[in-house]
Amino acid sequence: LHAFDFSKISGEISNSKLQISNKIQNPKSKCQIIVRRAKDKERITLLDDSQLELNNSDLLITNGETPLALAGIMGGKNSGIDETTKTIVLESASFNAINTRRTRARLNLKTDASDRFEKDLDPNLTEKAMTRLIEILEHTANAKLEGVTDIYPKKIKAWKVKLDLEYVNSLLGEKVSPRDSVRILSLLGINTNYKTQNTKHLNCEIPTFRVDLKTQEDLIEEIGRIRGYEKIVPQLLLEAVEPSHINEQIFFERKVKNILANLGCDEMYNYSFYSKRDAEICGIDNIKHYVLANPISPEQALLRASILPNILKNIRENIKHFESFNIFEIGRVYYPNNNQPEEKRMLMVAKVMEKDKEAETFYALKGAMEDLLESLGVRKINFNSLDIQCPRAAHPGRVAEIKINNENIGIIFEINPQVLAKYKITCRVAVFGIDTEKLLAVVPQEKTYQPINRFPSVTRDVSMIITEDVTYFEIESLVKKYGGELVDSVALFDYFKAKKSLAIRITLNAKDRTLESTEVEEVMEKIAMSLEKELKIEIRK
Repeated sequence: LHAFDFSKISGEISNSKLQISNKIQNPKSKCQIIVRRAKDKERITLLDDSQLELNNSDLLITNGETPLALAGIMGGKNSGIDETTKTIVLESASFNAINTRRTRARLNLKTDASDRFEKDLDPNLTEKAMTRLIEILEHTANAKLEGVTDIYPKKIKAWKVKLDLEYVNSLLGEKVSPRDSVRILSLLGINTNYKTQNTKHLNCEIPTFRVDLKTQEDLIEEIGRIRGYEKIVPQLLLEAVEPSHINEQIFFERKVKNILANLGCDEMYNYSFYSKRDAEICGIDNIKHYVLANPISPEQALLRASILPNILKNIRENIKHFESFNIFEIGRVYYPNNNQPEEKRMLMVAKVMEKDKEAETFYALKGAMEDLLESLGVRKINFNSLDIQCPRAAHPGRVAEIKINNENIGIIFEINPQVLAKYKITCRVAVFGIDTEKLLAVVPQEKTYQPINRFPSVTRDVSMIITEDVTYFEIESLVKKYGGELVDSVALFDYFKAKKSLAIRITLNAKDRTLESTEVEEVMEKIAMSLEKELKIEIRK
């Protein structure tokens, strides 16, 4: 309901009576009420003094020219009643819920009227509301009714819903007699064709003011609500419910994500697509890709066979705002296999450092990867030179495969500067990629408790001069091989590049006794001899 001041709509009032048709009209002032769409960029001032610019999707109440109200939301300031009003025009209307909601949302204008109209109202209530208001005005303000105009193009009538009475009992889990169901429905103003207690189906006539009752499930909910849900007796389940099985892969990946987050990495989410140019730049264009028939854009034409292109795009965007960061993504990659896509779950971690000298980014990422694997319970990790050709995206001097228990689970490398240049990345980037399914297979499922050793350790430093072709991994392997179970750890603590001089620290420990000096010297001598003989290393005395 809304009331307009008649004099503000039409000017002075004639003594003649109003003529009633599809518009309210005064012979002298030609007053009329017309509902229409707003013109594009048409303006209106509302009762709260706000000025709005409308478009042609908004609905207006007008006097033929001037907007009087924004339909279903708020009245206009220039047509509102005040203490001097003597004659009013009453509007009782029902506005489209979707149109009201769109206008309210676009204009960010929430009112009591919009709250009601956007939830959908029964148009048949407008006549009842108007009749009641006229009655009140006649009894309290000595009002005189001049006439009524009713425009109702598509009359809404009561609709019918078929209700299965056995379904009532099944859905509520409680036996409700047909008589009780009919009684409850009749209390709600719903008429039925109930005849006898043996009736199995009811044809229910829904009153138009119950716009929420469309299906028999809606009716059963009403029966349960009125009867009282607290009266439903709890019952045990007919069969035992088995808990769902844990998806080991998803559970494991969630654990990996938590560890990486604790190591200072941020997770990325990317689409599973990239362009043909990305595949060429990253050197994976030789892999057969699935091509989308209707890609959204050329940038998403291929189903990805690697996470690397998307990670490089993430880096390109992030270096605009950050100088150092670590990012990762766990997701699927796809390979053709007998004309069927074969899915693999892959993890890729990338590291960018603000200042990098002597490939520090690569070795810092290697340390982070070792922390990840050790947190998962993996202790023995090997880094070997590639048995296959070096990937085109990798720096040829800083690349290694990752092996656990002689199983190749991934690769770690620094990105080739030529690849970085094509993505407009000016800093060094190191990445490692791991097959999470293979990683899960080699991660120990149970942790074995090892008591702290009660006996002291012995530490020896070995300084050596090595040739260019000898790697640290070869040195570490030989130390562990010839030192046997007494070697607890080997660590590189000094490196001099001019003559490629290394210094390592070997910690010896026995779990059942305190080592004697002669025993330590015997092991160290065996290690030194093996290094000199097998790797041609010069031990500095």
